[in-house]
Amino acid sequence: MGNFKAIGLLVFWLLFLGILCYLSVITLGNFFDKMNFDRNYVIDSSWEDGIGTLTETKTGKIGTSKFEYTYDGKLYNFKSRLYFNGFRYTKGEKYLLKINPAMPDHFLPVMWSPLFLKDEITAKTWAKLGNIHSEWMGEFKCKCYYFVYDYNVNSSSYVRIHYLAPDYQKTYGQLEKGSKFEVEYWLENPQRAIIHLDRPMK
Repeated sequence: MGNFKAIGLLVFWLLFLGILCYLSVITLGNFFDKMNFDRNYVIDSSWEDGIGTLTETKTGKIGTSKFEYTYDGKLYNFKSRLYFNGFRYTKGEKYLLKINPAMPDHFLPVMWSPLFLKDEITAKTWAKLGNIHSEWMGEFKCKCYYFVYDYNVNSSSYVRIHYLAPDYQKTYGQLEKGSKFEVEYWLENPQRAIIHLDRPMK
């Protein structure tokens, strides 16, 4: 009988500690999220455009990523507080950045503006538009939209996520699931790709 009591007590404490650890992780994640939101940059007309290269991605609730960029002849390599999850993005991707000229280490990657450089060799394929989802982006203090799409290159299948600007309907109108669009991909690594919503295909 004493053994059953001891086992029951052990199970109780294991469950209690498990729940406590889970709540601690959630609380810590929310703390870091709030800390990031509280430190939002205020983007105004003085912020300048730049191009950043994604050099590191991490996964997880408190994952961070790193961007490398040059401003006024100086190379910067800083963490991004935006969530460039390793399952969604790949190293070497380039994005439009907004850079604070007064403090060039303050920047924000514009997630809905990926790009290729002129000297990067790309090819074309196509993809169908998936369901459009929305999420709150504290850094930009707005609701943003995204969808997942897949495409094929040389019998290999790839999956990507593409973000849309909050006012994307002004540019593209009402996007319909299943519509086909041109996809431009990097020959060196086809996982890096951009779907061009201004280039519909029949």
